[in-house]
Amino acid sequence: MKIYNKRKFYFSLFWLMVAISLIILSLIQKNLEFKDIFAAACCGVLGINGLGRSLSQKMSQEDRVEELDERNQLIELKSKRKAFQLMQCSLFFVGFLFAILGGVYESVPLSTVGITSAGMWIFSLMLDWLIYIYYEMKN
Repeated sequence: MKIYNKRKFYFSLFWLMVAISLIILSLIQKNLEFKDIFAAACCGVLGINGLGRSLSQKMSQEDRVEELDERNQLIELKSKRKAFQLMQCSLFFVGFLFAILGGVYESVPLSTVGITSAGMWIFSLMLDWLIYIYYEMKN
């Protein structure tokens, strides 16, 4: 048995360990519920699927070709950029909203959430600018 995609193999083992851990912890706590079984089943399916793909030469080759496809890389790049922009907008909005609510109701926890969200928004902006400058200097 040869492993053709080691990274996928290790991630698959991780998902299988998570599935087994969920079941074992639920059994130890004697609190086995549907949500635990469902989460473990989802993790198990991810693990088994990844194991199958990492041990099959044909499927591993298809995965490599798909990863190297420029169109897929462009789509992934655009989707990650859009997700980052949405996260920045939501952090700004949440920070602004909770800062105002904290001021109106004179509540320290609400103000703390607002300040934390605003701080994360500023951090994401600085990170965005630094990465932009890095790639501008690199090219």
